[in-house]
Amino acid sequence: MHFDPFWVDQIRYRHLPFGVGGVFKVLAEYFGFRGTRHDQRTALLGSRRRGEERHDESKDSKRAGYERRPPRRSGTQTVTRVLLADDHAFVSWGVAKALSTLDGIDIVGSVTNGIEAIVAIRKSKPDCAILDYNMPGANGLEVFLESKRWSPETRFILLTGTATPQTISTLVEAGVHGVCLKDGTETEIVELFRQVCAGRTVVSASARRMMKAPAVSVALTERELAVLQAVARGHTNASAAETLGVSPKTVDSHRTNLMRKFGVNSTASLLLAAVNAGLLDPASIR
Repeated sequence: MHFDPFWVDQIRYRHLPFGVGGVFKVLAEYFGFRGTRHDQRTALLGSRRRGEERHDESKDSKRAGYERRPPRRSGTQTVTRVLLADDHAFVSWGVAKALSTLDGIDIVGSVTNGIEAIVAIRKSKPDCAILDYNMPGANGLEVFLESKRWSPETRFILLTGTATPQTISTLVEAGVHGVCLKDGTETEIVELFRQVCAGRTVVSASARRMMKAPAVSVALTERELAVLQAVARGHTNASAAETLGVSPKTVDSHRTNLMRKFGVNSTASLLLAAVNAGLLDPASIR
C-alpha cells in the first residue's frame, strides 16, 4: 500500500480531527510509513538535542563528584579571593599592595581580630586567608584550626613578627599552608602566596633559618618567670607587686636579674629575648 506523503501530511495535521488523525498515524506507522522528510528531520534534531542535554547533565554530575568548588572566573580570567586579618591596618594595606602586582586578585575583606576573621572566613569561604599570628580575640593558629572546619578548601598563610622556633614548628606541624616572617621582602611574600595558592606548603627562608637556630637556654626561678610574665602583660613594678603579693622593691630586683641573665638593658629587649628563648608566648605581649 502506498500513501502520498503530501496528502498524508495534510490529513494527519490539518484536515482530520485529532482523534481520527491519531488513528491514521498508528495505521501509517503500521504499514511502514515514517512521515515526510521534514518530520524525520525534526524528529532527528529533537532526538539529538535531548541526547546532548542528557550528556551535559551527565558531565555536570561527574564534575560535582570530583570538583568541590568550580573556579571563579571574571570573563576569561581566574580570580583568587583573599581575606586579610591583622590588628595593624597598615600591615593589611601593605600586603594588599604587594598582591596587587598579581593578576586576578580580589580582596574580599580585611579584619582586625581573630574572632572577626573566623566569622568572615566562614561567611565568604575565600580561596586564601592571610593571617597575623598575634591578634586579639584569637591568634592566627586558633583561627586556622577553627576556620578550616567551615572552609576546608581555603589556603592559609600565617605572618608573624615575633616568632620563636617552637612557634614556627607548631604552625608547620598543625598543617598551616604557608608560614612567613613579617621581615620578609615583598617579593618573598608574593612568591610564597603564589606557591601556596598553587597547592604547595611553604615555609619562608627566614622562618626556616629561625627553626634551625639553636635555642637560647636561660634558667629562671619560678618568681623570676612570674615577674617576666607580669612585665609582658604591661604591669609596672607597683601593679606587679600587688598581683604577686610582694613588694615593689622585690619586683624591681627580679627585673634587674632578668636583664642581667638575658644580657639586655631595656624592657623591650628583655621581652624579645624571652620570646626568642621560648619563655614567652608572643600572644601574651600586649
